[in-house]
Amino acid sequence: MSVFKKTSNEKNSFFSKESSFIEWASKKEMLFQETDPWQRTQQFLVEIHKRVLAEEVLLLQITKSDLNIKIIQTAPDKNQISVDKKILVEMVKLANEKKDILLLDDFKSDPDFFKLLNINNISNLLVAPFNFDNDYYDVLVILNLSMSRYPGKILDFVTAISSVLALSLQNARLFNELKNKTALLKEWSAEVERRIQDGTKRLLEQEFQFHALFEGANDGIVVHDKDGAIFEANHVACQMLGYNRKQLVDMKWTQIVPKEALDNQQLFFENVLKKTTDRPLDTKLLKANGNSFFAEISSRRVWFHGEETIQSFIRNISLRKQLEISLKESKNKYRILVESSLVSVFNLRGDTILFANSQFESLTGFSKEELFDVGFYSLVHPEDRIWVTERERRRENGEEVPEHYEIRLMRKNGQLLWCEIRSRRVILKGQPTILGNIIDITERKTMARELLETKKMESISTLAGGIAHDFNNLLGGILGYASLLLSDMPESHPYYADIETISRTAKRAAELTSRLLAFARGGKYQVRRLNINNIISQILPILKENMDQTMILDTNFHSDIWLVSGDAIQIQQAILNICINGIDSLRGHGKISIETHCVSLDSISVKETAVLEKGDYVQVIISDNGQGMDDRTKNRVFEPFFTTKTAGDGAGLGMAMVYGVIKNHGGGINIKSEIQLGTTVTLYLPRIVQEPKTAITSVQKKTKLGNRILLVDDELVIREVGQRMLERGGFSVITAENGIEALKIFEKEHDNIDLVLLDWMMPFMGGKECSRRLKEILPSVLICFLSGYSPEDKPELLQMGNQFFIQKPFQTEILIKTIQKILQNNR
Repeated sequence: MSVFKKTSNEKNSFFSKESSFIEWASKKEMLFQETDPWQRTQQFLVEIHKRVLAEEVLLLQITKSDLNIKIIQTAPDKNQISVDKKILVEMVKLANEKKDILLLDDFKSDPDFFKLLNINNISNLLVAPFNFDNDYYDVLVILNLSMSRYPGKILDFVTAISSVLALSLQNARLFNELKNKTALLKEWSAEVERRIQDGTKRLLEQEFQFHALFEGANDGIVVHDKDGAIFEANHVACQMLGYNRKQLVDMKWTQIVPKEALDNQQLFFENVLKKTTDRPLDTKLLKANGNSFFAEISSRRVWFHGEETIQSFIRNISLRKQLEISLKESKNKYRILVESSLVSVFNLRGDTILFANSQFESLTGFSKEELFDVGFYSLVHPEDRIWVTERERRRENGEEVPEHYEIRLMRKNGQLLWCEIRSRRVILKGQPTILGNIIDITERKTMARELLETKKMESISTLAGGIAHDFNNLLGGILGYASLLLSDMPESHPYYADIETISRTAKRAAELTSRLLAFARGGKYQVRRLNINNIISQILPILKENMDQTMILDTNFHSDIWLVSGDAIQIQQAILNICINGIDSLRGHGKISIETHCVSLDSISVKETAVLEKGDYVQVIISDNGQGMDDRTKNRVFEPFFTTKTAGDGAGLGMAMVYGVIKNHGGGINIKSEIQLGTTVTLYLPRIVQEPKTAITSVQKKTKLGNRILLVDDELVIREVGQRMLERGGFSVITAENGIEALKIFEKEHDNIDLVLLDWMMPFMGGKECSRRLKEILPSVLICFLSGYSPEDKPELLQMGNQFFIQKPFQTEILIKTIQKILQNNR
């Protein structure tokens, strides 16, 4: 406690010597009477108010940290003080700084504040701070006191009474604390008594509850010490382990643990006592019968009868372990199944690939790590990406969309794949996810496209063959009559040149039908063993004649080329057509290359050619560095009458004929071409494995040579022109318009008929059935078939055996010579 003094030189005092403050206070018994300390303090303020003749006396408490003012008491006692608190704050600040009693003159250094005092009608004041030892200090403020007669005495009085006020305030505050503590002590005493009463009751209740919880727990509970001695166990633990309680509490924990699990459990209990683990332990325990079971042990350190023990909760998790093992096995099976699947499997959420199996990696060329960063839709071909993204987004949102569709994917190396995708919505970890399977159908797509092309070509071939057959019948009459007229007409005749033009034009038309038939079936008229190198060598001079001097012809023949079976003229014509097309594409300069190789096609190579079986083939590669073809031209190059040449440059059957010839010889053809990069045509002809069969064979010789012929054809013009041709050769001719009529004539005249010219295709009864019926009448009958088709167009002709064949249209000389040869060779 601090008390400040303000000394004075005045000799006269306000009080007489007999009436000093101490004496006065003693007389009043203010210092010793047993009254409330706060009342005593108030009495002091009242006495100060009267003694110094002041308008207002204030006792304030100021916090040191923020100078917050609290009014403790006033004299006179009233709720509202007359001075503004802001003025009090400024007074207190200065008193705190100087640590002394301040009077009015001490504030004159601040004119503004001094002016503020005058405005507030403060004519005189005294500020005395004290009690600096706490977080606050007290201040006595006297306003408008009278100091005109005895200022020194008043200062002495204030100095003295400040000490008394400080003591009085401390007593008052201690008094308050004592009252509060007394009240708290009474409350505490009552609370302790209540707790004792409630505690006894609660202890009994807790004991009962503990017993109920201990015995009613679903888990086994065992209390044991660090050495394993068991002190307590509930009935669930007894049932779980197969012992009664008396047996179990006489045992040690080590007796219910398998040897292989003992060390692990001891370490677990040591960590429990050290409080270094709060996780349960999955282990094994032994039953009384020696069987073991999986258990989950949760332990904690507890005090039991004043000793540190371990309380262990035991839960039988054998079923859970079995489920975990089964789940693990199922996951392994699933993983093995998915990873070994031949189908690509993936999980997709948004654009993120959550899972992809090894087959998916192999399909796309990306590793799993790369796939997680790449995103699924970036693998989809740009033309398919928008609709695939929208479809899978809708699926993920739960909308009904097709589960099965085809898309195009781009591999890491840029290769395009056709894929079949099956996807559906599943829930994984609470979120909708797309589960998808992908199958590479690129090969199937390619084969389907090639099959479609093959079927299209077969349809066109059938149409071309039918047209050629019917056209040959018409040409037979035109060419036949023209040849008859020319044979009877001198060259000087005015119509001779016209008829010769008709004959020549009909022959050209016959060549066109021959090319149509070559496209349809190939027309292998003279099958024999062929050396492709020799075949190509024979057409090289023709090629050179058609090439400009600026063009180059390069050949590279395999030295020991395998032999093939076929018609030399047809194969030469096919190769020549390809080369001529190459020469046309060079447009005056460039290079034609012809190579031959021996190749053995395996399954991979077969996949590339799409039309060949595995085996040995002679390969002919014809390439040029000319203009090349676009995709549209490549797709139509084998169609009859399709050509890129201008009108009059060609009939458009060149590559169609090539297709028919190579296909008829059991081979295949591939074309690779790009605009401005040239074209490469690769032919495959099967290596010969046995002697080829010829279409025409000899029959048993007849004993006589005659000249009577039965001509059977449903076309009147063929019958008429054929009869005139044969009669020109000195033969006697009988005609029939179908097989039924021919059988009737032959049944009567068979002894006088030396040869039957039999049309293959006729209404009512065709040539095949008619031939069989003729042989029933006369097995040695000579039959020569007539047809607008070639034997290769109608394989049935080759299967008849011991027969002869003449293809329409025919000329007089060829018809007569062929029949004479047949009859001479079969006397």
